[in-house]
Amino acid sequence: MLKVDQKEQIRRAFFIEGKSIRQIARERHHDRRTVRAAIRDAGPPCYKLSRPRARPVLGRFVAIIDRWLAEDQLSPVKQRHTSRRIYHRLGEEHGYTDGESTVREYVHKHRARQQPVFIPLAYEPDVDAQVDFGEARVIMNGRPLVRIQLEYHKHISR
Repeated sequence: MLKVDQKEQIRRAFFIEGKSIRQIARERHHDRRTVRAAIRDAGPPCYKLSRPRARPVLGRFVAIIDRWLAEDQLSPVKQRHTSRRIYHRLGEEHGYTDGESTVREYVHKHRARQQPVFIPLAYEPDVDAQVDFGEARVIMNGRPLVRIQLEYHKHISR
């Protein structure tokens, strides 16, 4: 599996230096399919399951856990089930015998699906602004320039 810097070297050789896939594969000692994959995807490597893992023991209890977590949405935050409490309650009330980590993992993934992915930000004009920082490498007329770091935060209180 390629590291991010290796992918970047391959992409630089292909897009900037104009080398062919075959030439990059020969020089870097990689398969051509690996080079093509690096050209298509510049992100860090990540493993993807071809299909969800089977839950032979937990599968019977998923509906119960989902029901408890749905009921928790109506309860105050301090009174909601923890993963540990769900595990003990499953064992006491329903005879669950598998590991606690299995329950913890399922509850964690279930809660992650329920939470919003982003919070939209809206500001009044000239009241508040926020800009993230970044870094740029500039090559002008074939000469690299100094790296530029950008960071801007403005907050106006009225």
